[in-house]
Amino acid sequence: MSKPKTKFGDVLLGAFDDANMAGHALRELTSAGFSPEQVDLISSTPQHQLAPYLRRPPSRAYGIAMLAGVIGGFLGYGLGATTAEAYPLITGGMPIVAPFSVGIIVFETIAMMAIVATAGTLLIGGRLVVSSGHLVDTSVLKDYPDGTIVVAARFGNAEQKSAAAKILQGA
Repeated sequence: MSKPKTKFGDVLLGAFDDANMAGHALRELTSAGFSPEQVDLISSTPQHQLAPYLRRPPSRAYGIAMLAGVIGGFLGYGLGATTAEAYPLITGGMPIVAPFSVGIIVFETIAMMAIVATAGTLLIGGRLVVSSGHLVDTSVLKDYPDGTIVVAARFGNAEQKSAAAKILQGA
């Protein structure tokens, strides 16, 4: 572990070679009053065992996919019904909006909307198309050997700064 750096203004960094020590630092920062938005973890390798310490909100992908599916169902029914009614076809007493043909269109638009919404949620939620959302730029890892786990803590005042420095230095 190295000495905490203040290269990024109001953010202190602590580098750890061991995931257990990084987890201990994350627990200590949380118990010292740092909110989840003030604490971050940056690593060149996935550190799934440390995810509970970061308290990220659960994914909303399921709800977004369900909402997109419902919207797709209404759009599909509207498309199928409008097309059937707009086409000048003599049906001989049969319904103009046939349930089976419109049902296929509804099913396909539900699936399409849910798939597109899930893919969009994955891209945005996985931070693949937007900024990383980290407290510091992930290029900070180039200053450390491969496999190093960097814990970042944003402080709001001098008291938090000294607490973060003590935790990141002594963990």
